[in-house]
Amino acid sequence: MSSIIHSSPPPQAADVWKRKYQALEASTTLAQSKSKTLGATQRSLGHGLRRMIAMFHTVRDLVGESDRRAENEASGEDVTYTDEDDRLLRACEELGKQMPVLKKLLDQQTDPELLDSLYRNLCKGSDMACGDDAGNLKVAVVVWVDEIFGPSQPPLKPTSKDEHGLENDNTGCLLCPGEYKWDDAEIRTHIRQGHADFLVTAQSWPAYKYIFTSPTSANNVSVDAMEAENDDMPPAPKRSKKNLAATRSHVASLIGLRKVTPRLIAYVALRFALSSANAWRVVDIDFNHEEFYTAIVDYFEITPGPVAAADVAKLMAWWNRKVFGRTSGAPQPTQQHRISSSISTVAAQRRAREADTGF
Repeated sequence: MSSIIHSSPPPQAADVWKRKYQALEASTTLAQSKSKTLGATQRSLGHGLRRMIAMFHTVRDLVGESDRRAENEASGEDVTYTDEDDRLLRACEELGKQMPVLKKLLDQQTDPELLDSLYRNLCKGSDMACGDDAGNLKVAVVVWVDEIFGPSQPPLKPTSKDEHGLENDNTGCLLCPGEYKWDDAEIRTHIRQGHADFLVTAQSWPAYKYIFTSPTSANNVSVDAMEAENDDMPPAPKRSKKNLAATRSHVASLIGLRKVTPRLIAYVALRFALSSANAWRVVDIDFNHEEFYTAIVDYFEITPGPVAAADVAKLMAWWNRKVFGRTSGAPQPTQQHRISSSISTVAAQRRAREADTGF
């Protein structure tokens, strides 16, 4: 009876193969880990895009318009650009100013596949940030509105938006266009019924003004209104520490802002948190959010002359003072010490004493 003898590699050869396999497995794991880390970093860079640069356009759109302009200029071709084209270019320029690290990364990336992956991660990161903002504000708005106006009818709930919007007396008051009198019961009924003469559209801006401040910052409406008109008037009385703690929970801290800019105002001004819509829509009944956002950005960035430009600069300083307590925005995390500062003076004195000792 014959037997079949199975051959096996020598023990030394098997060990070599095992080590090679383990090395390949480790290399693959490391590559996957680096890829995940890179993707997470790129998504993190995308968090500020809709907040700071462009709410309704992707980075791919902005870079594409910038490249198209450069190609047209290089060819000498006479091209007429639309207002929308100009908005895309301004947004790309804003990207360079507000997020220079990301702009540099985009300019240096030449591999089409890697660039496409970067675009997708940035878009995903910006969408995630918008979702987080919407979720945070859905809860926060209930607290703010109730603190300002008191309990509303129907009561606002942090877990549902069904009671928000124009049907609610308090959120409806904030969403009501400035040219309509919400206190008039007949007009309020017309607005809620969608009367042709009382439509709520992007052409009519809502009455809410303190979009960046918490209720404790907006309680004294008359003082805030007068300060907006007169920068020289004395500040309002200091509030208690208890109130100051609540003040820290304003929108600026929720979405990580360090300076108020026109695009930030337009982003936060989008009325989704106050509306009854449970899902984000560009057009909510008669209200076009993109048209509304564009109108706010254009108001600040396209001024008819120096008088309007000065008014815009004054208004931005006022917003920054209201949000951050200073006209230039939040203090920078790291700053070089001034030559005349106490820290610089003490440091110089200590160096001089060391030099005098001769050690």
